[in-house]
Amino acid sequence: MILSDGASILSKSSIDEIFAPKTVGSTDLQELLTGPLRASLRSTVDADAGRIEMALGGPLYMDGLPGKRSAGTLQWAGRPNLFWWIDRAKGVAATTFTQVISQADARFEELTSCLEKAVYADFC
Repeated sequence: MILSDGASILSKSSIDEIFAPKTVGSTDLQELLTGPLRASLRSTVDADAGRIEMALGGPLYMDGLPGKRSAGTLQWAGRPNLFWWIDRAKGVAATTFTQVISQADARFEELTSCLEKAVYADFC
């Protein structure tokens, strides 16, 4: 539904609003993601992410990642490493669900990175 700009459920403008950055003029989030929160979020926030903003739907990647997601990709992760991302530019939505309670789990980090690279290599 989101990749179809809302289909018959939401308007395109509503979907655009979900993906619009909301952290105007603050570097606080970026400093947290690259500093104190880096170790605890390593499996769900890509180390090469560049600038990340917050949108209504979650963290929004402002820069693309080579071989992976485009700029403007939205993502979210839940406590037991329930992870998803939506890349409207390339028409990709994917998820990985585990029951591993640690956002610093190296195995989950490798799983999500390999999955993302494989998705983009095969479909984009």
